[in-house]
Amino acid sequence: MIIPYLITLLVMSILTLVLFSYDKVAATTTGRARIPVYVLLMSTALGGAIGAFVSLFLYRHKTQQLTFRIPIIFCLVVQIALILVCILI
Repeated sequence: MIIPYLITLLVMSILTLVLFSYDKVAATTTGRARIPVYVLLMSTALGGAIGAFVSLFLYRHKTQQLTFRIPIIFCLVVQIALILVCILI
């Protein structure tokens, strides 16, 4: 049961990291379309919290926005707790 969940988290984390990196490039380049915040947060909530957390520090993207960091940290704690529950069952 834990292997499919871990694979899902890995894939979503990589996808979220790519989305954050694209948005960072688009933020520094004029004329490029940005990724909406709700898409970034939805990919975080659907399993990409590790990728989102890494991208906050790797790209220093959206680190000043507390309303953006809190949901990412919350999702990270929930996803780590789910991993631990799956391991213990």
